[in-house]
Amino acid sequence: MTRPPTYRRRVDNTSKEIVAALLPDWHVTDYTKAGWGVFDKAICHRRYPDCRAWVDTKSKGEKLNARQEKFMANTPGPHLVPYNAQDALNMARQVVTEYFETKSKR
Repeated sequence: MTRPPTYRRRVDNTSKEIVAALLPDWHVTDYTKAGWGVFDKAICHRRYPDCRAWVDTKSKGEKLNARQEKFMANTPGPHLVPYNAQDALNMARQVVTEYFETKSKR
């Protein structure tokens, strides 16, 4: 009999700071236990529910692994990899800007 895979929940200070920075304007769904390269979080803008993105928080010096690269290649939508709260806010603002640019072209 094989054991089911176990996933270690790793939430560091960087991740906590990024979530705290995003929460005023974004709904944040945690996928850290999903495994298989799925990004840590999915965010959805509170005022514009169609405005969504995947977020994988990294500490300085960390990079995406092969499974995360594959997830990014096979999953639609913006993929953000912020290293701190300010990066996350800047990237999220860019997602909103691109959302409205795309919407105005329809």
